[in-house]
Amino acid sequence: MKFEELTKIEKLVIIGLICAGLSLVFYTPIFAFLGIILGALAFKEGARTKGTVVILVSVIFGVIGLLLLALKIPLDAYSAFL
Repeated sequence: MKFEELTKIEKLVIIGLICAGLSLVFYTPIFAFLGIILGALAFKEGARTKGTVVILVSVIFGVIGLLLLALKIPLDAYSAFL
């Protein structure tokens, strides 16, 4: 199935999940926020379950991404002294 053949809701859900996944490693707050917004739009369009899943995944991955970032910064600082 081509991306162009998907419905508006399916596109919102897919792009929202991609943003949630990217929030684990790249620009965590920005991609997590985008995932939450896209999930809310899908929720508003009528996909209540899928929209809620995208919002929850974005929040959880955003928190994990921030924790990974918080762990990475001290490790980088420590390795500078080795």
